[in-house]
Parts: sequence; structure tokens; C-alpha cells
Amino acid sequence: MSYTVVFIGLVNFFRDAEKGPVSRLALLPDGRVPGGSIAPHRATFAIATEDVVRADWWPDTERNRVRSFPVRKKATISITGLDDPAGPHPLNTSLHDGRLPRLQDLNVNFNIVPSKAATIIQMPILQGRLEARLFRQDAIVTQLSVDNGPGDVTITARTNDGRVRTLTVKDRTEIVVFNVSDPAAPEPTTEEGKHFHIYRKLDVRRRDIPGEPPQQQNVDPLVTNHPAITNFGTFPGIQCSNTGCCQ
Repeated sequence: MSYTVVFIGLVNFFRDAEKGPVSRLALLPDGRVPGGSIAPHRATFAIATEDVVRADWWPDTERNRVRSFPVRKKATISITGLDDPAGPHPLNTSLHDGRLPRLQDLNVNFNIVPSKAATIIQMPILQGRLEARLFRQDAIVTQLSVDNGPGDVTITARTNDGRVRTLTVKDRTEIVVFNVSDPAAPEPTTEEGKHFHIYRKLDVRRRDIPGEPPQQQNVDPLVTNHPAITNFGTFPGIQCSNTGCCQ
């Protein structure tokens, strides 16, 4: 099973020193009720309609040849082969490390303990290749490539209440994971309304950070023909960048 995952919006790639250098935990802060004047954020898997094989998921929607599968409850997500420590292609982060804004650089006291983080998705990543990419001029996103042979790919969501939901897609599907506000939402007009503040939900004490990270250098643009990305509406830019943390 081979596939690509593009992470767009508020996603932190947590490096846990106890699990070694070749693992990351993707943490999507829960922005459904962000507080203040920040627009609500939703975590969604977007798949081209023709690539969906079957779905036992929360109710989805379809528009412009894309099926959007929302994550309605806090869940741990796995994708076929991605969390296998004995898989054929241990995680390569050489084009990812140092290319994402680090939350600890924005607040030296920022501290993530995954079990205490207010997330909507946690996704272990032990296989494939992570690469930072530039989206819409200044937002940092991530492209994950996994090549473990032929076969359908299954996305599994396990919620805290014990429910399991699955989504199966074709081999070589490009999967998009969004954690963003509604594209029709107005642009933030105040510092307090900037989306980047939602990352405070990951800190053990909900410590805040600035509303925007610094510009990142030496990051190539995202190249994709996925209709969910090419047809995406207004995007808040750098304030919805992916981030890194911590050890």
C-alpha cells in the first residue's frame, strides 16, 4: 500500500525523545471551540471521490469530486503501515526537521505531554518520508509519502468511547488532512483572533504563543492536483502553519 498524506492547517509534529529520533506524533489541536474571536476549526480527511473504496465513518459530504470525512470526536488515527515500527521504510525527517516553526522557540516554557493535550486527532508516524512544503506563499504544510507495496489503504479512527470507524481508499491515493476554519470565515482582524493561538491547547498549562510564527526559509512549494486543495477558498496563511515540538 502506497499513499501520500498532506497535512494542512494546525498540526504539530511532536518528537518524543523517549521513542527515538525516527518517530513523530501528529497532534491536531481541538479547535472546535477555540475561544474568544477565533474562528472554529474542523479536522477533516478529504479524498477524491473516485479513490474511496468504502467508508464506515461519521457522515460525510461530497462536493467538486471530493468526499470530506470529518472527525467528530477525539480520536487516535492509524493508517495502514504507518505506525509499524518493523516496517520496511523507517521514518525519514531530513526534509522536515528545522523547516517548521517550533513552539518552544515561540514560548520557551511551552510543554507538550500528549496525554494532557486537548487534541481532536493524534496520529503516530513511524514510516515514510516527511517533507515541509509551502502553501499559498507563506503557510507551512507537510507532505508524508509512504511506499509499502500494492494494496488498498485503510484509515482507522479509535475514539475514547471505544468506537472504531474505518475509511478505505485505493492504492496510491493522495489523502488530505485539514485542521482549518471554514474557507468562508472572515480573516482575523485582531491579534486575539489569529488562528495560531489555538496551539495553546497542546500545552499542559495552555500557555499562549504569538498569533503568527516567523517566516521559514528553504521550503519548496507544495505541488499537488488534489481537488480539495486546488479548489480551497480563502486560507489564513502563515497563522495556520504546521509546527514542530519539542525534544
